[in-house]
Amino acid sequence: MKIRPFLLAAASVLLLATSSAWAAPDCHALARQVDRWQAYLESYGSPTLLNVAGILAYGDTVTNGNFFVLGAHHKTDVSTIFVRNPAGDFIRVATSVPDGVAGSHQTAVGTTLTNGGAAYNALTLGTEYCGTVTLFGNSYDSVYRPIMNSDGTVVGALYVGDETK
Repeated sequence: MKIRPFLLAAASVLLLATSSAWAAPDCHALARQVDRWQAYLESYGSPTLLNVAGILAYGDTVTNGNFFVLGAHHKTDVSTIFVRNPAGDFIRVATSVPDGVAGSHQTAVGTTLTNGGAAYNALTLGTEYCGTVTLFGNSYDSVYRPIMNSDGTVVGALYVGDETK
């Protein structure tokens, strides 16, 4: 009998899921948070890149550095608005994710999503990613959702996360 690779992967997931030290993120609850936030942002208008420098706006409302829209209409520990630059990188243009430097009290604005990681790969395909990720030394149950302009091009992403305990 030949064991297919997908069966091995399923068995691995089953073993992980039965471990008391591991729990899957509540993807549905996190996705609902993104749904509310996305609906709020889209109430300003459609998402568009205003220039190649990576200025993202919903209608006339610019998101870059806009902490009012960053925390609006969702209740998660951290959130981020990413803009995708011409090189394909997702840059944090507004974020509440701490930079991980002890005592700095700064956010990770201006940093990039890891190229080639699971979230990056899903976003570049225009799909949502849910999983537990480590950002700057902290672990978060997370959802990343692509932001697409009117022609279906991925121009950025919305991210929400709850710190794991």
